[in-house]
Amino acid sequence: MVNWKEFLSDENLERKMVKLIEKEGAIKNSDKKWDLDTKFGKLLITFDLDYTPAIFMRFEEPKKSKNLRGINKFSGKWNIHATTVMEIYKEFKDRIDKVKLAPLEKATRKYNL
Repeated sequence: MVNWKEFLSDENLERKMVKLIEKEGAIKNSDKKWDLDTKFGKLLITFDLDYTPAIFMRFEEPKKSKNLRGINKFSGKWNIHATTVMEIYKEFKDRIDKVKLAPLEKATRKYNL
């Protein structure tokens, strides 16, 4: 469980956003871009906190994820836009909890079992 008061206490929100994304198991593939294996295939993640708080996510295979709430069923985009950074963090955590692989599923995929 994320302690939001503590999480937002530091001014370096970008560093904390990176930590939150990586804590969920996402693997960095380039500057400000991560991949996360999910129940619906690979989820590509990036974010922008400079202009308006936003996390941009897209499933590599949109057809697998078309029934998720808030998703563009054609492009696989599952972006989060909000007025505050705190709203972004909470929504991101809620969404990832719904799609992330359980530990057994991760091991099964990793070793092709």
